[in-house]
Amino acid sequence: MLESTPGYQTKDIPGQLPPDRLPDDVDLEEVAKHAVESFKDLKHGVLTEDALWRDWMSLSGQNRTFCGSEEVIKTWTKAISRKHVNDAEVRSKRVLRPCPGSAWVSVTIAYNTAQENGLKGFHTANVGLISESGTWKIWMMVTILESFEGHGHPDEPQMAPSAEPALLPNGLDYSVAIVGGGQGGLSLAGRLKALNIPAIVIEKGPAVGNAWTSKYDSVKQHTLREYNNLPFGRTWNTDDPDLLPGKVVAHGFTKYTEKYGINVWLNSEVTSCSRNDAANTWMLEVTTKGASSDSSQTRTIRTKHLAIATGAGVGAPSMPNIPNTDQFKGTYIHQSSFRNAKNLSNKHAVIIGTGTSAHDIAQDCFDNNMHVTMIQRNPTAIYPIEWVLETQKYLWNLDMDTGLADRMGGTAPVKIGCEIIKRNMQEAAKQPKYVKLFEDLEKHGFRVDRESGMLDQIWQRYGGYYIDVGTSKHIANGDIKVKSGVAIKSLTENGIIFEDGEEIPADLIVAATGYEPDYRKQVAQIVGEEMASELPEYWGLTKNGDVRGFMQENRPGLWMIGGTAPQARWTSRFVAMAMMLDLLGIDNVVR
Repeated sequence: MLESTPGYQTKDIPGQLPPDRLPDDVDLEEVAKHAVESFKDLKHGVLTEDALWRDWMSLSGQNRTFCGSEEVIKTWTKAISRKHVNDAEVRSKRVLRPCPGSAWVSVTIAYNTAQENGLKGFHTANVGLISESGTWKIWMMVTILESFEGHGHPDEPQMAPSAEPALLPNGLDYSVAIVGGGQGGLSLAGRLKALNIPAIVIEKGPAVGNAWTSKYDSVKQHTLREYNNLPFGRTWNTDDPDLLPGKVVAHGFTKYTEKYGINVWLNSEVTSCSRNDAANTWMLEVTTKGASSDSSQTRTIRTKHLAIATGAGVGAPSMPNIPNTDQFKGTYIHQSSFRNAKNLSNKHAVIIGTGTSAHDIAQDCFDNNMHVTMIQRNPTAIYPIEWVLETQKYLWNLDMDTGLADRMGGTAPVKIGCEIIKRNMQEAAKQPKYVKLFEDLEKHGFRVDRESGMLDQIWQRYGGYYIDVGTSKHIANGDIKVKSGVAIKSLTENGIIFEDGEEIPADLIVAATGYEPDYRKQVAQIVGEEMASELPEYWGLTKNGDVRGFMQENRPGLWMIGGTAPQARWTSRFVAMAMMLDLLGIDNVVR
């Protein structure tokens, strides 16, 4: 039996933003010189007591956060003795004020490692410094493995067959099998191909990006187009909408596989999976559907690594336990079965839930002249799309390389990223027009969570908020009704009755209540319950602010891949390099 436990709340995780106490006359040259010298010889006195270090496989060989000067120096000292840092030089320096009330000097350093195992690594670091009692000290470091000499580069795609032999151990058909052709699976496949590692993507649907085309017709991204590129440049056309419709997303995925020659089996499903621990390999039976059942084909493949990328948080539908559903004469469905509300004009729709899908479905019902009521269980964070676009356009735009934007905006310790976004959004919420929007929402019964930051919601709950692309105004003016804070008692023949005795009529009830959150249950459908029960929990934060099970080899040769498009794009480069090291027989982790 799989049991889930909540992760740590960001408020309980070490680390905090430094106050804005930078002097007006900061000598960046002097600070940069101090930073690189401290970086070469990290010791007590050059770090603040609560310093944070986020390592992306660079020195510790791991993707994790180290908290406090004692832990940082202890791990750093062991890592340096093995990795032999050399040629450290300053690449850039700047003052950062990413949110109200906080500032520091950021120094970017490039450096190499000459390791005992023969690897020569290329790396970058972003070092954050503040002034304490007249002395510059490091309060945060982010170290990033870029590539290894002679082993390709995860950011440079192979557009033609490599002259070097593929990294494929004897007896294997592929080095990596990826189950799922969404943003996570395709990002990893692209990175692996860049490193000359043979991989196969096994996609159950008739096309990659099937998760986008199998949802309700009006589905679209609620974040900026350029924020959602797959690896290697631009995935979509510059004249595509800022908020991409689901069909355009899926089409972009298809173009990506064609452009970079990603090996994909469509209409294919893993029907059998077994593990040979002695040989450290997986054997998969993959059935590909033909035009008829007689034309289906089953193939057996052997692989070293198995990456499950079926989409964490979008697996089995999660339905509320409501009595008397069999008595309801209308249509009662989960959001996964909703397509559109055409031909339902003047009928009554009840949407259970107030997250993104709930708002989108409510909007579609309203646009088709239905009488719409949303059922809210808990206060919901609302983030106007203007906030999101303004934040994302600063880095993710047509003038900025996506990889550089990722390094600048998505590599800090999770706690720090959450705090920056939270402060900026709380400041934006003070603007009069948004104060009025939230007040109007609450006047009409919609309870607004004004405190939670978006990244907190993503890392801790995998969602549960709404980026307002237009539906909130219909709630705020009463066009879409809200029933909040009262439990559902049961369904009736003609609607829903609540614990307070109110009954709301309904012809259509949509449970926009999301999906089974425990990713291990999806993984179990492929590897079996016994093996899945041995896996660590997926998602939610550890005590140091890392994401549980995310971007890790959770069992030898088994990976659980998920996350948003930016998360998949960035973390896939490190998963690919970790797989490469394993195929080379190199243990690069400092323990």
